Amino acid sequence: MLPTRLSALILVIGLKVAAGLSAVAAAADPVFVIIPYRANGTWQFDDPARAIVHEPFVAGVPAMLDQLTVTLPHTAQGFRWFFSAQPFAGYTPTLTRQRTESQGTWYYSEPFHTEGWLCPVLLTYFSTPPERLYLKAEPLN
Repeated sequence: MLPTRLSALILVIGLKVAAGLSAVAAAADPVFVIIPYRANGTWQFDDPARAIVHEPFVAGVPAMLDQLTVTLPHTAQGFRWFFSAQPFAGYTPTLTRQRTESQGTWYYSEPFHTEGWLCPVLLTYFSTPPERLYLKAEPLN
C-alpha cells in the first residue's frame, strides 16, 4: 500500500491527466490569472500575492490588450487574463518571444501583427521568459 501523501499526489495527477493535461504540465506549468484594468491612461494590474500593485503595461502591450478585449464587455473595470508557458484549454492568441532588452522581453503577437515589451515582472511568474505565452481573456462577469 502506498503512503497517503503519495496516493493523494497520484490521484491529483491522475485527475489532471484524465482532464487532458499531462502530468508534467500539471505540475510544472500552471495557468496564471491576473485582472488588468484601465487606470492613468493605460492597462495595469495588481497581484497582491506577489506584492505587485498598479503595475502598468507599456511599449506595445496596451495596444495588444485593446485588441484582445475588443469583444469583451466592460473591460475598463477589468477582465480575467489567463496566461501560461504551455497550451491550455480555451487559449486563443499566443505571444512569441523575440528578444530581451532592458531586463524585459519583447514578444510578437501574430494575430495582432505587433510587438510588445513585458517588463522584468514577468520573472515573478516564470524563472526565464517563456518561448511562447498562451493567452485567454474573459469578462469579469
